[in-house]
Amino acid sequence: MRPLKWRSQAVTPSVRQVPAQDTGCIRTLIDIVGQASDGLEVIEAVAALHPDLVIMEVHLPYLDGLKASALIARYYPDVLILLMSADDSPKTREQGRIQGAHAFIPKDELIAGMPQALGELFSSLFQITAKPA
Repeated sequence: MRPLKWRSQAVTPSVRQVPAQDTGCIRTLIDIVGQASDGLEVIEAVAALHPDLVIMEVHLPYLDGLKASALIARYYPDVLILLMSADDSPKTREQGRIQGAHAFIPKDELIAGMPQALGELFSSLFQITAKPA
């Protein structure tokens, strides 16, 4: 198993996340606390780093993103999961939802759609978890 690659942080990030197969656009939007190149490394990274968000490709080696989503959702229910894939079929989206993913974005929409997808994901989370005044 390859060692996780960790980037030191100068400040405490507000959103801690572990991307699997980062395309580069993600790094400009949120603070990255770790990265993984296969599904098993994603699970290890989540266990070690306790991120707020995992951005993960559906098709990963060793353990695909759908199975990894199911494990993360079961054992780390506070971690949000955003799946991405070149396969934008309704079946892939539905399987992601069933396995515990909170959102899906097609790979061809990553650069243009990532800010909106993250905004929707976190605004719905904050609406659900906000404490009354």
